[in-house]
Formats: sequence, structure tokens, C-alpha cells
Amino acid sequence: KKTCVAVNGDSTACQNSTNGTWIIN
Repeated sequence: KKTCVAVNGDSTACQNSTNGTWIIN
């Protein structure tokens, strides 16, 4: 499961629930 939030209106930051790492898409 990943938690995602909008960033800068058009990008998405997702947090990997396994290790807590945030990835910017």
C-alpha cells in the first residue's frame, strides 16, 4: 500500500509503506 499526495499541482509524492521512503513521480 502506498500513500500518495499531490505536489506542485501536477506531480505526485507516494510513500512506500514498507520502508517509509517517499518517491516523487
